[in-house]
Amino acid sequence: MLENAHTKWGQQLKITGSIDSLGNWNPENSCVILTTDDSIYPRWESEPILVDVAGFEFKLVITDESRKTVIWEDCENRKAIISAKSNTIIIQKFNEPETVIA
Repeated sequence: MLENAHTKWGQQLKITGSIDSLGNWNPENSCVILTTDDSIYPRWESEPILVDVAGFEFKLVITDESRKTVIWEDCENRKAIISAKSNTIIIQKFNEPETVIA
């Protein structure tokens, strides 16, 4: 997954959603780890996500552990429909509801 989000120092971009690997809508339980660094910021990337369902809903959230806050996207749930054994790349921007599947 590739995401674009402007964050402040100490904040983390996370993905949460309707399946176990995405935490069942609890960002703290999501197995997806998004990372960034100076060379690609504001892009955040994750390792491939293995899902055992054909479709799921999700949102991006920005968490701040020091302040114990979670900022949810202000848009409808995103939907992904993935065919079995596909190498799908999902690209989105925080608070911009269009999802690009490549």
